[in-house]
Amino acid sequence: MGDIASEVYEERPRLDGSTTEQRFAAFVDKQRRRSSEAAKTLLPLLSVSHEVFRGRSAGSATRMRAYAMAALHDSGLPNDALPYVVEVLETSFRPNLVAATARAIRGGAAPDARLADYLVRAIYNIWQNDQPVSFEVYDVAWPLASFSTALSEVLDAIAWLGSSAHHAIPDLEVLLSAYSARFSPEARAAIARCIESLRSYAAITPRTCCGLAPLIEPGIVTTEDDLNLSSIELEDQDGHKFEWGHFFHGKPSLVAFFYATCMNPRKCVQTIYNLVEIHKGLLEAGLDHQIRVAAISYDPHRDTAAVLRQYGESKGVPFGTNFKMMRVPSQLDSVVDAFDLGVNYAGNQVNDHRIELYLLDGSGRIAHRFLRLQADPGSVVAESARLANAPRNKHVARHPGGAQ
Repeated sequence: MGDIASEVYEERPRLDGSTTEQRFAAFVDKQRRRSSEAAKTLLPLLSVSHEVFRGRSAGSATRMRAYAMAALHDSGLPNDALPYVVEVLETSFRPNLVAATARAIRGGAAPDARLADYLVRAIYNIWQNDQPVSFEVYDVAWPLASFSTALSEVLDAIAWLGSSAHHAIPDLEVLLSAYSARFSPEARAAIARCIESLRSYAAITPRTCCGLAPLIEPGIVTTEDDLNLSSIELEDQDGHKFEWGHFFHGKPSLVAFFYATCMNPRKCVQTIYNLVEIHKGLLEAGLDHQIRVAAISYDPHRDTAAVLRQYGESKGVPFGTNFKMMRVPSQLDSVVDAFDLGVNYAGNQVNDHRIELYLLDGSGRIAHRFLRLQADPGSVVAESARLANAPRNKHVARHPGGAQ
């Protein structure tokens, strides 16, 4: 009985903020040597909100996520991991995480044409910070005897896609023409080899058709569950305090999450600019008085009312009765739990987060989720219009599967 319990413990140890990085790496190494079923065990470790990353620095959390992601090259990349893959390629500037994600793509069962564009975008994210990487062991010894780089891993992933990535050739050619000076001779040669590889595949294999479904689709929610946040206190950019239900009940509302000191321009800065564009769309559609808009800080300790006001003004936020920036002074944990937000902290400092935008109905329930990538303003306005024009509490739709 004791031996069985010990074996189970070794297979599925509890991974949380107290787990050492070395023990975490040992767990990942054990999984990567197993069958494709191991990929399901690794999948939760791709989420920034996993409790194993709680309390760690942003660098440590990223390094651990990268190691788990790279392991999917060996165990196999499940379809449920694709939202995480796309999110990293679209938003991350960390070369080790981008490299690990590009490597994981080559663990897929078959090339997916939709990944090519995201891989090309990732080049622009890391090209000025390309770094040597190795995922053979967690604690690497420098200098490395053998290594690749983030750019090399991305180019290898594009080449692996074969004929399905043929449409990426013009984008790669732009790198060699317009941006050639930004790359080393070795990098330029690698890009040229990737282009030739894609051309050789295209010569023998039919090209993949365009117009494929997106890898991340908004999630339409049918739950009748209340968020139970009505009495939570909020404070807006002008220092006005009020309860959650005062703003988020009575009319449909859009709520996004951000924080002012976020250093990733693909995330919080763009989230606020995107919210401004969405508001413009609501205004043009005559919905600006029917839909409320809010941006809530992940970091209420630093994002005071004055900070929110200045930050919003610098991004062109049209503050008013129906558009506010807010913080949750004392009960942010309740909001994180209610929305199941993809965010983690080291103390009270955000160490990582995903992109999150929610459409709430007039009763304050979640009607639509736009997660991981910046939501297309037109799509958000269209969904908002549908909700505003629907009979109250009659919003019925599907909830697609996939990672949350």
